[in-house]
Amino acid sequence: MTDPAVPASPPDRKGSLPQILAVTVAAVVALAALVGAGWFGYQWATADKQIADTRDAALDGARQAAINLNSINPDDIEGSVALMESSTTGDMHDQIEQNRDQVAQLAGQSKARLDAEVLSAALTELNTDDDNAKALVVVAQTSTYPNQQPTKQRVTWTLDLSESDGVWKAAQATTMGQPVLLEGRAAGSAPAPADTPAPADTPAPAEEGGP
Repeated sequence: MTDPAVPASPPDRKGSLPQILAVTVAAVVALAALVGAGWFGYQWATADKQIADTRDAALDGARQAAINLNSINPDDIEGSVALMESSTTGDMHDQIEQNRDQVAQLAGQSKARLDAEVLSAALTELNTDDDNAKALVVVAQTSTYPNQQPTKQRVTWTLDLSESDGVWKAAQATTMGQPVLLEGRAAGSAPAPADTPAPADTPAPAEEGGP
């Protein structure tokens, strides 16, 4: 017979109160660690994406600058010089602006059309803190003069780049080595006239003392 003064045994529990609290705290800590790992992972992923986006933007700017600096449309010289200016910054931009009339005059006198195509491009340096970069760009430049066959040559450029108003532009441009002829005649060599007769044999001089 059960004694009513003696309380009934409590129902079975899976653990004591300290154990339950310990498990709860551990779960909270684990959740916090998981959230923290996810947050830092997100930050790393975001930083990597920002660097990748900056790298792509700088490379696009290098390509565009190389094209604009190696192109002249004789039918729109002012527009061509304006494109050069749009792809440059700093001292280089100032030099083009100061010599704008001279560049336009020389381009108008030569009446040459220059077309540029980027063959390859790569960044050699990238500083995301200062928004500076260096690029190596290989360009195929086609020169077309009136009444002459086009000449295509390969030119390698090194570009110092700087971000300006959200656009990467050339602060300095330098060619590496000599241009390499791809098509046409070598620069500076005169084309042979189409109907030039072959030179006649030079007659041998007469012997002295002859009749």
